[in-house]
Amino acid sequence: MLQTYIIFILFFGVVARGIWDVWSQAFVHSLTALFFLYLSVRQRIKFPADTPSKVFLIFIVFLLFNTFISKNRFDSFNEFLNHANYFLFFLLAAKLSRGEAVKIKTGVFYIGVFLALLFLMQKVFQPHNALWATLPKQNILSSVLIISLLLSIEYFRLNGRNLVGIFIIALALFFCLTVSTSIGLISGIFYILFAKHKKIRLHLVILTFTILAFFGFIKISEPNVTDRFFWWLSAIDIFRDYPFFGVGLGNFERYVQQYNYSGFHSTYAHSYYLNLLSEVGILGVGLFIILLYIILKRIDNFYVFGATLSIIITGIMDYPLNIPIISFFLFCISGLEMQKKEMSNSSSRFKVGFRVMIFAAAFLFLLGGFIKFDTSRKIEMAKRYYGEKEFLKSIDELDKIYFVSLCKLQVYELKFKNLIELKKAEESLICAKNLVNLEKMNAKNWYYLAVAASINKDYDLKKKALTNAARIAPYNNFYRQMMRAL
Repeated sequence: MLQTYIIFILFFGVVARGIWDVWSQAFVHSLTALFFLYLSVRQRIKFPADTPSKVFLIFIVFLLFNTFISKNRFDSFNEFLNHANYFLFFLLAAKLSRGEAVKIKTGVFYIGVFLALLFLMQKVFQPHNALWATLPKQNILSSVLIISLLLSIEYFRLNGRNLVGIFIIALALFFCLTVSTSIGLISGIFYILFAKHKKIRLHLVILTFTILAFFGFIKISEPNVTDRFFWWLSAIDIFRDYPFFGVGLGNFERYVQQYNYSGFHSTYAHSYYLNLLSEVGILGVGLFIILLYIILKRIDNFYVFGATLSIIITGIMDYPLNIPIISFFLFCISGLEMQKKEMSNSSSRFKVGFRVMIFAAAFLFLLGGFIKFDTSRKIEMAKRYYGEKEFLKSIDELDKIYFVSLCKLQVYELKFKNLIELKKAEESLICAKNLVNLEKMNAKNWYYLAVAASINKDYDLKKKALTNAARIAPYNNFYRQMMRAL
């Protein structure tokens, strides 16, 4: 039952665009809740007494605390549910037997073959379209294929099979590797070769750095590569202003605009660790690095270690772990390799309390899935009525959602933009003031207030609002130019 659930989530994840969309995340949350309720009734899961699970649980509890102090609780709550799901997935994988673990790895291999075949067919029949199998981005596809490739090598060495599948995955990787995933793949392969031979050979070192230099020379001049440095600087600046707890999970995109050195917009910092540093601060990143260290220390399998290491290295220059399906794959294969004897140990005094925790977590996942899906659906429906009177009626439907305070920022932003379209001066000014009161350290909200003040011909308030926007976002040229225009 456990292995069926895990394989289903992994396969559903690659088919459903990497579980990147709201509907797929809500579906996985709800399915996880129902599955854990079933397990708690059947008494097939107990409180794990091993160190990795305890550290992982502490990290999840910290993220829950961070959600309550976040600058934007709605997006933070969504990301918290995703990370809690990774934790539960890790627990399930760690409970499997060796035989079941082999079946999971085989499933990961066939998922890689499926994606590789589909991608190669797209390259042949639609060569001018940027299609990445069923996944939305090139780096997401290459990350999944790297995991599948490195795991499949082990079984080829054991029984001589899967050679055709390995060749198909390797061929697909040749066409979809990025700079960051190339470095991750080479790091994983280098570790496997080093671990197997117990010593570093000179020609292996030369070959590794030659390949790295080759990819760097070809790719480093691309705009989306050079802009990464500016996004990294933005993430560091956010951390500098919010060093301990960050701005909240999922809020990098909201705050990067006022620290943006680059003209290109980005949802992520293109470095998972800097992205996490800006969102949860030094405490959250410290816990996560400790977690990764403990997990890596417990992995004895060279190939699983190499696959895990490749994704961790990729995260230095990219955002693989921001994508749910990559995190599911990572914590699944690492969970499979935890020490089974230690993982099975659990104290009976935790039995009742853990069952209560399972029921509470299931309720949270069901409720969270509903909030995420229903709120996003109503927001998207409301956007269809921009500039029309029906908009206000449509956006008021959000008030019928439980915990509406989670998404007040989204509601007020939508209302403000619509009121500006309708040219309702006084109401837009009230709405802009509400935005500023909710989030005073966001330059965009002060800009909204300046726009509303200008419509109401309150030029003193406009100057004050733009001054605050320029002060909060000193690196954003737009606000400085607006100030000069005064």
